[in-house]
Amino acid sequence: MQHIFDKLGIDEGYLIIALFGFALVLLILNIVNTRQIKKMKKNYETFLSGKDALSLEECLIQKFMEIDANINQIKKNREDIELLMEEKQYAYSKIGLIHYDAFGEDVKGKLSFSMAILNDRNDGFVLTSIHGRDGGCYIYSKEVLGGKSFMPLSGEEEEAIETAVEVRTIHM
Repeated sequence: MQHIFDKLGIDEGYLIIALFGFALVLLILNIVNTRQIKKMKKNYETFLSGKDALSLEECLIQKFMEIDANINQIKKNREDIELLMEEKQYAYSKIGLIHYDAFGEDVKGKLSFSMAILNDRNDGFVLTSIHGRDGGCYIYSKEVLGGKSFMPLSGEEEEAIETAVEVRTIHM
């Protein structure tokens, strides 16, 4: 062995010092790794032990049960929304209002009006209030089916119905 070191020009003392330094570096790395592993093990045990004496498994089971309950609630909400949308088509949700002077110059202030109140199917009624010359007020109501009335309509009543028919509603 002596001959190899002599041929390479390496002193055995330097080699021993280099190997000792290398061993020292490995020892330091080993100590650092051991501390990191202990820290990770402590975190892992804390994670598995849970909080308030609940284990991780119990916590996961509880969360899955909550998810299942949420899924069931979402299904119920969807059914309720579908039912509401079916019923909504019969609820009055569209209004058209036209103010006017019924007798032109004699009675000013646009105190007369025609108001159409319709549902999504454009069924409902048109309500007309005419403010008279003598200060009286006369109210008339006419049925509307499909946006049309079978009774004769004034121009203002037709305009009120057209305005109500154009109202957009939510459809799902």
